[in-house]
Amino acid sequence: MAHILAVEDDDLFGDAVCDILQADGHTAERAISLAQARDRVVEQQFDLVLLDISLPDGHGPTLIPDLREAGIPRVICLTAHAGVPAVVDAMRAGA
Repeated sequence: MAHILAVEDDDLFGDAVCDILQADGHTAERAISLAQARDRVVEQQFDLVLLDISLPDGHGPTLIPDLREAGIPRVICLTAHAGVPAVVDAMRAGA
């Protein structure tokens, strides 16, 4: 199964995502900021990152080049504030 990092600052949603992933047999960890996510991808290898677009320390898609450099093949962006510009932005960044 996959080793997944959920980058999500909302405690309720982030914990629920990790619980669901773990119930499906994956290993899941959570980071609550861009800085914490950067630290995690340096320390460990992940198969997938679920990335919130709006985080306390910046815009989630700005992390995508660092994730690609770390060898993470898949990034899925999540947001409660979806709009066409946010989707286009994330796709241009490589999500």
